[in-house]
Amino acid sequence: MLEVPRWKLHVLATCKGLVAGNLQFYDEYGHHIDLVHILRIINTLNNTADMHSGARFVLIVEKDATFQKLLTDNLCENFFAKIIIITGKGFPDIGTRLLVHKLWETFHLPTFALMDADPHGIHPLDKSFAQAFENHHLAVPAIKWLGILPTDIPRLAIEENTIIQQTEEDLQNLLGMLNRPYILINRKISEQIETMIQRGVKAELQCLDSIHPSYLTNIYLPGKIQSQDWI
Repeated sequence: MLEVPRWKLHVLATCKGLVAGNLQFYDEYGHHIDLVHILRIINTLNNTADMHSGARFVLIVEKDATFQKLLTDNLCENFFAKIIIITGKGFPDIGTRLLVHKLWETFHLPTFALMDADPHGIHPLDKSFAQAFENHHLAVPAIKWLGILPTDIPRLAIEENTIIQQTEEDLQNLLGMLNRPYILINRKISEQIETMIQRGVKAELQCLDSIHPSYLTNIYLPGKIQSQDWI
């Protein structure tokens, strides 16, 4: 009715996301912040000024456990010395989505998503989840799905006991996704969903630990980035 997004009315839940990496800015109190450590995303973070970054890309991680593992494995200090890494701890709240959008508008960096190969992992990539009026404030049109891809599962030496059978609810969710407008125009994502439906299995990012504890950080991510193996 008022034709303004909800955050302009301060109608926001408490943010749960985290951000770390190569990013500097001034907060609303004029304090200079350098993200050498993890910072909890707060709603006022989107009012920051004079943002600077030497990052090469932004990495969005679905789960907090994976986010913490990547930082524990010194992701930011090693191969990806110039990175901004963000997690919404599951389905992202508006504050986290606003920050991702602001980073895109400010730096236009390549933005990658690291998600589970299941319906919950694909769902945040679907542009239709946002309300129509808010979508242009929140969407990042260039987000690429880095992994784990359903087509990765059979080609990697993942232990069978870490691969999960789909439920009937999973199947219905996947079938429903195939009819969504964003999925219909993105053949590559459609093919990944069809692969999940045909194989009847799903996988979490943690399954890569069955290959080697540092496989995700030292092999999988560098290989994906260097070979441009994303959707």
